[in-house]
Amino acid sequence: MIQNVSPQFFRLPPLDHIASYIGHGGDTYAFMSDNGFFPTLNASLSIIVNEDIDYRYPTGIVSCPIIELVAAAKGFGTIDLDCSPPTPPLYFCTHDHGAPRCIPSSHHGESKATCDAKCTSVEAADETDETVSSVAPATYPGPRGRHKRPRHAARHTK
Repeated sequence: MIQNVSPQFFRLPPLDHIASYIGHGGDTYAFMSDNGFFPTLNASLSIIVNEDIDYRYPTGIVSCPIIELVAAAKGFGTIDLDCSPPTPPLYFCTHDHGAPRCIPSSHHGESKATCDAKCTSVEAADETDETVSSVAPATYPGPRGRHKRPRHAARHTK
């Protein structure tokens, strides 16, 4: 299968493009990969990441910049493949398994420090029986774009 690590190509890419490879990008539970031979660079690459929610990994965020570096090292000069920059992880507070806690989200949220502060204040409010509004968001960022709140996710309201 011919694939390309540049976000510029979504359909069948030309095999002579510097970022095109013969191989396969794999997606399964808990990891994704790009594996193949880049004929223009006369190089092979195998990248595997522990990620199964953010589909920019590994192709746009890991493989793409590596191919830019390999191309430069092999004398092709500076090439801009329009690679995706990594983004900081996002978290949201949920009242799950008996206590508020921050869980990762690739769709919405805030920094870990901000989330931890909110979850800590929610826990303190719970202990003093103060009213807390909306601990968990209205939707849950499930894998592969499903947005449903799990039945066990509690929500505190007035």
